[in-house]
Amino acid sequence: LTKEYDAVFAGIGTLKPKTLGIPGEDLKGVEHVIPFLESINCHVRKTIGKRVAVVGAGFSAMDAVRVSRRLGSEAFIVYRRTVLEMPASSDEIEEAEAEGVKMMTLCAPVRVVGDEHGHVRALECQRMELGEKDDSGRAAPHPVPGSEFLIECDMVVQAISQAVDTEASEGVELDPKWKTFKVNDKFETSVKGLFACGDCVTGPMSIVNAVGDAHRASDAIDAFLQSEKKETPSQ
Repeated sequence: LTKEYDAVFAGIGTLKPKTLGIPGEDLKGVEHVIPFLESINCHVRKTIGKRVAVVGAGFSAMDAVRVSRRLGSEAFIVYRRTVLEMPASSDEIEEAEAEGVKMMTLCAPVRVVGDEHGHVRALECQRMELGEKDDSGRAAPHPVPGSEFLIECDMVVQAISQAVDTEASEGVELDPKWKTFKVNDKFETSVKGLFACGDCVTGPMSIVNAVGDAHRASDAIDAFLQSEKKETPSQ
């Protein structure tokens, strides 16, 4: 596209799912949060589990657990830290609890347990304890040996964040740690004329952040096009 247009904007988000990486995550009833929410919003899904365990504590996790509760399910948040470390806003956490969502904190999934039909019947977790702060600035969770227990459920929703689809970013320099698009202060990537902002640059955040950056990026693109126009000699 950069060969066909003077400027290209990429706002592709972070739609590539991150999985738990534990045994049993391929069982029936284990889903990722993005297709789960899409199926509900598009009225494709008619039923969900009676007991839904949502792993994660960000905005998408709260969306999934609250919509599950509103559809009549017993719904749980499963999170390896405490409520204080949850990425979701305090207002959303309080509203979820008021709706009847159960917060199962300081526990991390280690295995999805299936029944004889290959369907989820439980989520095996391990108790955690917090230690020193890690790279995220939050206290790092550490497993407590011998503390495994089962959460009975018939659906597990993985909401532990998403990543940029790197197949769509060939030739673009990525942040070495987060694998997001690397941009300068004018939102331009390593490819001249290719601009980006939103989750594909910052990682998963709120729509407010993305919209704010998009306004600033549009100004930067306009300035870029004006400068290119001045540099192009008139015919």
